[in-house]
Amino acid sequence: MADATRTIHVRPARPDDAPALTAFLNEIIEIGGTTAHQTPFTPESFVAHYLAGPGFVSCFVAEDETGAPCAFQALDRWDGIPADWADIGTFSRPISKQYVL
Repeated sequence: MADATRTIHVRPARPDDAPALTAFLNEIIEIGGTTAHQTPFTPESFVAHYLAGPGFVSCFVAEDETGAPCAFQALDRWDGIPADWADIGTFSRPISKQYVL
């Protein structure tokens, strides 16, 4: 049986994470069917949407065993939801879903 013990390092997202996070978010968008996003992001539009925009609440990154971002979870507010609510989105590198513990 495989050892199921794994340490996951989670930290606040930073603007320098944007290229890696944008790459796998755009892969998820391209695959389709699991996110409401349909338009790919650039690193700049990712930062504006998830890290610094007017609706920003929080964004955290999970790192893989090499320290590279492999997932993120963001809270944001946008027009159309109640003012005291936030929307949550959780995304992970598509390849990460293939790991067997």
